[in-house]
Amino acid sequence: MQIEINRQISAEEYVTKTVNWPHSQLKDYNFAIMKLSGGLDSAMVLYMLCKYIREEQPDLSVVPMTHNDWVKPFQIKWAEKVLNWMRNEFPDVKILN
Repeated sequence: MQIEINRQISAEEYVTKTVNWPHSQLKDYNFAIMKLSGGLDSAMVLYMLCKYIREEQPDLSVVPMTHNDWVKPFQIKWAEKVLNWMRNEFPDVKILN
């Protein structure tokens, strides 16, 4: 499966990349555990994972994990915002608490 990622650079131009998802590694599992910091990188990986689940493996559940880091106490707050957005965007994907 290939997933296209579009990122708006300006009002006129867009960048498109193709990512090869390691789907063969997920076929034997019922859930995927993912560290979610609330940052852009982990949010994009979660987005790609949810898109993969919707299109290829709907029985796969996501178990997000975030920890409270005293150096970065904002991670839980932003991770919750990312999770809420993903749950709204992918209501058919099972994202566990």
